[in-house]
Amino acid sequence: MKTVFRKSIVILFVVGLLGVMAIPALAATTRTKTITEDQINESYRVTNPWRRTESDVSADLQVGQVVIYSTHTYRGGASYEVATTAVPSFENGRIFWDVSSVMVDGSDIPADVLEQINTHMDASWRNFMKRQHPSLHLTGIEITDDAVIVSYTTR
Repeated sequence: MKTVFRKSIVILFVVGLLGVMAIPALAATTRTKTITEDQINESYRVTNPWRRTESDVSADLQVGQVVIYSTHTYRGGASYEVATTAVPSFENGRIFWDVSSVMVDGSDIPADVLEQINTHMDASWRNFMKRQHPSLHLTGIEITDDAVIVSYTTR
């Protein structure tokens, strides 16, 4: 009986010691990442759009939103000036981008097309973050006139 009791005490002590040693490893570090408007506009994806039909892409940061300007040129020479406004929201450790308006040559696009854009954007942003930064837990986002500030914790 004494042997079983001693073994139980030793096992509990070892488990407790391992738990105390694991606390620093599990501690999360809070950090922020600031991306300026110039960094965005000088990035490869903005200066070299993926689609050949897009050109003159630029991002304009405004308080609480991003406006993306671009020119779309199609076969036959048809060219359109597009302004897309995206507003971030934050919920349960995830950033959601809501495209609030898309203007093509000064006219709003139909509501059903805007809904399709938002559906696609939510899925693609979620998949990007899962693939590129699986260990990050986002804690907030703020957009100022000249920067995007993302807060996150790492493990």
